[in-house]
Amino acid sequence: MPSALAALLLLSAITASAQTTQGSSVPQLDGKITGIVTNNEGDTIAGARLCTEVTRGNGSSTSCGEAQSDEHGQFELHVPLGQIGVFAEKQQGGYWGLIDPGPSRRKGIHTVTLTAEAPTARVTLKIGPRPGELTFDVKDKSTGKPVEGFSVRWIGIDDTRMMSIQLPVVRALIPPDIEAILEVHANGYRRWFYIDPSNPSQPILRLASGEEKHLDVELEPEEKK
Repeated sequence: MPSALAALLLLSAITASAQTTQGSSVPQLDGKITGIVTNNEGDTIAGARLCTEVTRGNGSSTSCGEAQSDEHGQFELHVPLGQIGVFAEKQQGGYWGLIDPGPSRRKGIHTVTLTAEAPTARVTLKIGPRPGELTFDVKDKSTGKPVEGFSVRWIGIDDTRMMSIQLPVVRALIPPDIEAILEVHANGYRRWFYIDPSNPSQPILRLASGEEKHLDVELEPEEKK
């Protein structure tokens, strides 16, 4: 009898567990989206982060997981069925995904509808034009010697966004065709801001797609107190 009771309790526990699993709100990943990530010029982009936007009822949720495009720009995502938006970004490469100077901020997203009858889709994700590239030669203004360990910070400003990124490197990639304020800083020195040589009253930098620009920066030492 005790054995029968134990068996009955075990069966009840298994049934309850199964019912809980069936009633779970975790979506079943029955859909699949494959594709390739390129820039607007058609160059494949490796190491781009993939993001999805799932629409349910009156709302939607966006998530960016660990999935990335491979060395050939290819990717594969397992997603729930339904209306799915997918986009890619590679900020360290100068590609900022959905950032768009227009009011919609929806540039770069590709939306598909997956069903039980058609659970897969293949898309091409274009993540923007080639970024502009800045290189730097940073020296001490008083001695002319190179300054090591400097950082670069830029803030892009337009009607819909303000972005900033700080890079302790000698090369910075900036999305093209945006107006940006550029700052170079190093410990023991005053901050240096870019000034447009053709218009000294405007501390604004703007690069075209693929444009390369070299800046000679002279940092003034801070006055010792």
